[in-house]
Parts: sequence; structure tokens; C-alpha cells
Amino acid sequence: MDTWEKIADKYQVPITEEDIDEGRLDKGFWRWVADNPQLPIEITEGAKKAGCLLAHGYISICVTGVWNSKEKKKLKAIASLAPFLVKGRPIHLVFDSDIVVKKQVQEALKYAGYLAVKQGCIVGVATWEYTEETKGVDDLSAT
Repeated sequence: MDTWEKIADKYQVPITEEDIDEGRLDKGFWRWVADNPQLPIEITEGAKKAGCLLAHGYISICVTGVWNSKEKKKLKAIASLAPFLVKGRPIHLVFDSDIVVKKQVQEALKYAGYLAVKQGCIVGVATWEYTEETKGVDDLSAT
């Protein structure tokens, strides 16, 4: 629970005994996140990037690609993301830095942002200088 405790301390949201569920693989972490909409969530593409953000104390959910925050052919968030898109929750879209040069990625970002705003989230977009060495957020932690 080191990561969970680190995140709880960072955002000053306590972990109660009721939050901990030894019967769950995540010990109750994701239920705790869902129950505390003041906690910001970083949405990124890929498990490696989400893991990197979690290791650095950020709550991160990955989608398998920039277009995969929504259900196919529907303007609706995927089932694993939808419970976290609630009124007042800060959501940060942390896609690769090539959003500045790729129109398709910009369009996907707009859709993801729209889905979150539609549910009342406060949406931000993480950006940094685009280079091949610092394309993804996981590359930033290595530099």
C-alpha cells in the first residue's frame, strides 16, 4: 500500500479502515479513488505510462490508444473509465507530446476531453516540448 499511502498523503485524503478490502487485488484503492472525486486522475495511453505516473504519486488510468477512451461508434466513455468521470473531478489528459504535430491525436484529445466535461469534470491537458526522446510522460522521468 505504499503507493496508495503516498497518494493519500499527497492529496490529504485519509484512508479509513472501511476503505481497505483485503479480498480485492487492489486492496480497495480504486473504490477509494471513485469515492473521492476531489482526487485528480491522469488519463494516459498505455500501461507503462500509467505505471510510471502511479510510481510518481499520480492516480493514472490508461487507455490502450488515444481514441480508446470512448466506446466504438458511440460518444460514451469506456466502462473502465466512466465511473471516475464525475462532477468536479479534476481530469488531466496526458497523451504523448506529439499532440502538437498530429491532427488525429488532437481530435482524439478533444473527444476524451468532451466525454469528461460532459460529466462535469474539470479537464486539463498536460503538454511538454516534443522531441523523440521525450515523446511520452514515461520518457520524462528517464531524462
